Amino acid sequence: TALFAVEGMVCESCMAAVLENVHAITGVTVAAMDLVTGGLSPLLVTSGTTVGANAIRDAVEHVGFGVASP
Repeated sequence: TALFAVEGMVCESCMAAVLENVHAITGVTVAAMDLVTGGLSPLLVTSGTTVGANAIRDAVEHVGFGVASP
């Protein structure tokens, strides 16, 4: 399980797009997040196998959002 902070989301559609892309990653079993409009939205990802942070970052960036550095 890992926590990420997604930047730039402003609506429920944004959140749905991020969750759909993250769920599509092989091994991801749970992806959940809270929308923080204009701020950093927490994204919690759980997987049954090791999923690299870069795969999550790529999935988020693919739909036009960023992942804040820790």
